[in-house]
Amino acid sequence: MEQDEIEAIKRRAKELRDKISSARKKGTDTRIIDIKMLGIAPKIQLADATKQKKDIDKANQAMDAIEKEVNELKTQN
Repeated sequence: MEQDEIEAIKRRAKELRDKISSARKKGTDTRIIDIKMLGIAPKIQLADATKQKKDIDKANQAMDAIEKEVNELKTQN
């Protein structure tokens, strides 16, 4: 169960990186979001290592916040 959740988080992170890259290619300033994305990989690695629900939730919450910002960027442009 936890491994499936972690794989889903990894897929979601890749999709989020792709969205950010697409926005950057369209000329949107994504520097702040890029910096926030740097913190995602360690959270995913921690969740993968510990398999604890709280670590999985932290990774998901961080991605939720970043995804919200990406969506806000889309509405601004």
